[in-house]
Amino acid sequence: RVVDGQIRYGLSAVKGIGEKAVLSIVEARTEGGLFESVEDFLLRVDLKAVNKRVVESLIKCGAFDFTKVSRRAYYERMEDLVRGAQAVQRERETNQIGLFGDAHDVTTLVTRKNGDESEWPTNKRLAFEREALGFYISGHPLAKYSAVLLTLGAKTIPQVKKLENGAQVRIGGVITALRLRNTKKGDRYASFVFEDPYGVIDSLAWPDTYTKIAHLMVADDPVIVTGRLDVSEERVNLIVESMESLLEYRDKNASRGLLTLEEGDRVDGKLERLKSILAEHSGTCPVQLQLLVSGSQVSLGLRNEQKDPVCVSVSEELCDEVEQLFGRPVLSFM
Repeated sequence: RVVDGQIRYGLSAVKGIGEKAVLSIVEARTEGGLFESVEDFLLRVDLKAVNKRVVESLIKCGAFDFTKVSRRAYYERMEDLVRGAQAVQRERETNQIGLFGDAHDVTTLVTRKNGDESEWPTNKRLAFEREALGFYISGHPLAKYSAVLLTLGAKTIPQVKKLENGAQVRIGGVITALRLRNTKKGDRYASFVFEDPYGVIDSLAWPDTYTKIAHLMVADDPVIVTGRLDVSEERVNLIVESMESLLEYRDKNASRGLLTLEEGDRVDGKLERLKSILAEHSGTCPVQLQLLVSGSQVSLGLRNEQKDPVCVSVSEELCDEVEQLFGRPVLSFM
């Protein structure tokens, strides 16, 4: 539910977090106030109830984002984090240290190891969110393909649901709740829920279509679907006729790239690395720089040291490297 403009989500609804873990977290929070860091959290909760699986789910869903340390950094250090806190708690139980004694050693170890580690690429971060929560919360895998979808004339799911029975449609989205079944003849077909950032629609891929698109039916991978609507009084279904990977379509058909930077973006020390990344992925697709300043938009063609236009080979690897540099997706193609 939404409280004061913020989304509030019950801890017990996070995958892998049981009642005992929730009670331990609530008790520690009630007795000691807000948690200041993951180290503080682990030293205050009962780690017999809050085990490694619970900590993993909390990291994946973004529960520790308030610390300003990346989810990836905490996830990769999780074994050390939990093991160190367990050692402190065992020593407390045997009265070998006081309530706060030697805890500093654990905190120092974790802080030193965290460093400035980069975040997961957006697609991986979002996949972990869905795994832990059942839905995306900080974004949607389709967002980076908005320019491509516009070029393709794709509609949103709410727009599609207003159309008549038999209408031919094109929609971008991701596949969820996939179920494979057999017809009476034993032929395999698929039923699934197709989702975009604005809604969902029940979908079917009958045997002839399923055999052609089965390799594309992967959770969290954005695809573009064409099909027809099957509309009844009770529901609207999408009968899928074709499917294509949005990533592959973008990489094959992109005619230009757009590097979008906003007024608040910090570029100090990043421009040389950006030049290096773009040079490493040299290709034939030109890249423009788009600056958003005080509500105004300025577009500039990028040029290298030889005054030639900067052109790249379009790939997800390139987009991920630029995203890691700026901390958010800033490079798109259309």
